[in-house]
Amino acid sequence: AVTAPPLLCRRDDIMECASVINSTLEKKKDHNYILVAHGDEQRTIEEYRTLQEHLRDDVIITALKGKDNYRTLKPHCAGLTLIPFLLTCGHHAKHEIMAGCTKHFASSGYDVSFIGNGILSVFPSLKNIFIRHLMELQKE
Repeated sequence: AVTAPPLLCRRDDIMECASVINSTLEKKKDHNYILVAHGDEQRTIEEYRTLQEHLRDDVIITALKGKDNYRTLKPHCAGLTLIPFLLTCGHHAKHEIMAGCTKHFASSGYDVSFIGNGILSVFPSLKNIFIRHLMELQKE
């Protein structure tokens, strides 16, 4: 089955995504936002690295799985807000993030909070990228 391209498929889309994230999240003193993506145990996801280049210094993308997962991350601020970088954040994803990431960072001395919603709830303007991708698919 043919599907639309993923959110981070092109550099322009990545830059737009970063702009939406940067303009949506409130800058706080001594605070990092951690975007928790799914990841891939088989490969490093270059799109995450490209996104990171365009995010503010206080916003970090990491993954649940793979070589550059959250366990390798050393945030530089005492306060952390974990945000799933997933379309939806159902029971399984919430459990993995709460039992894994939240517990990991809290046990390392960070003050951790968690937003248990998918990216379209947290960053509604991202829908424009998805709509554009679907429109492009429809033209094919």
